[in-house]
Amino acid sequence: MNCTYHPDKEAAGVCSSCGRPFCHTCMVESTGKSYCRPCAVTTIGRDRQSASDMAVGAIILSAASIGFCGLTAIPGMILGFIELGRIKRGESPEAGRGMAKAAAIIGVVVTAFIVLAIVLTIIMIIIAIVIAMLAAES
Repeated sequence: MNCTYHPDKEAAGVCSSCGRPFCHTCMVESTGKSYCRPCAVTTIGRDRQSASDMAVGAIILSAASIGFCGLTAIPGMILGFIELGRIKRGESPEAGRGMAKAAAIIGVVVTAFIVLAIVLTIIMIIIAIVIAMLAAES
């Protein structure tokens, strides 16, 4: 089998994208796969996409929740989980996985702290009421 682009040379492999044979001169390797030069231009460029707007928005909302008393934690967390699902289904670029995961984690942690603070505040108010009632009886 000879190279598609250099018929005088023997093929060194088959393109992972188009399946055509290619020689060492035409070979481009990326992410553990071999491509012919024309496919490498389109395929490798597609593999190096940046994160989606949703992943960026999710991390911004989750990170901002630390400064805004948790107001943006839940939207950031929800967007992070939605984006992780889209990445898993192949609907969004893989490059956003780290941002989406961080947004989801930050959102969960900040939300948990807020819920814990609310529960502790309610418990302290109940204790204060009970103590006030006991003090009033004596």
